[in-house]
Amino acid sequence: MRYHVGIGCSFGCSSHSVHQVIAEKMGAKFINLSDGGKGNFRIFTELLQWVSANSKILKDTTVSIGWSGIWRNDVIKDANKHTQGVKFDQAYEWHTWRADRPGKTLRNMPGAMDTDLDHLVRFYVCVIGTQNFLKNLGVRYVMYNSLDPSVPEHVHRGWKKMRLLALKSQIDMTRYFRFSECQSQFIATHGYFLDPTPVSFFEKIKRFTYRYRQTEMHMDCEAKDAHPSPEGDRKWAELVWQFSNENQLL
Repeated sequence: MRYHVGIGCSFGCSSHSVHQVIAEKMGAKFINLSDGGKGNFRIFTELLQWVSANSKILKDTTVSIGWSGIWRNDVIKDANKHTQGVKFDQAYEWHTWRADRPGKTLRNMPGAMDTDLDHLVRFYVCVIGTQNFLKNLGVRYVMYNSLDPSVPEHVHRGWKKMRLLALKSQIDMTRYFRFSECQSQFIATHGYFLDPTPVSFFEKIKRFTYRYRQTEMHMDCEAKDAHPSPEGDRKWAELVWQFSNENQLL
């Protein structure tokens, strides 16, 4: 039997997700490890845990990864019960706090901390670490950005730029679909929203007040639900699938 593991944020949780479409194209049994609202440390950790627990089927397994927002910081609350056979469940219970929204955790971070640089470096480390362990295990995979990893321009200047370029050079772009773009941007550009109904003026103000620093999910303050529609997932999945075939990834 062939298996396809999909992992990401809420973009991967629906019954019409990109991961689901890829699994169907491959005729593989779909294992979905996505979790809404969570970040990239969770993706890295859960995937590492999953491949460690399923070594017997890795030769028959492919993986698609939709990276989440870089401002989401995951912490482990507890471990879930170990299950026998092929694992379909998550290894840990998670809590996530966000550095792009006001909150007590952010207010108590060190004042001299460059939050933008810190979170972009953490993102690169998660990507590089994931690519390396999947390569070492011989697992076939493709990855892309579900949400926008853009940071303010000051991060790409001076010595910060040089350090980031050194890290970025370690990322295998032949397995990364449109590194500088994201599915959320694609959805917003083409209007493939799950619910494109414009929110009211007062709801827009309410959302903006809370999410004024948020940049990861395009049009999140404008559309009632800016998650991908079935068509939006299918269109993006077709592009990822074409990229995978051209580069013989899966």
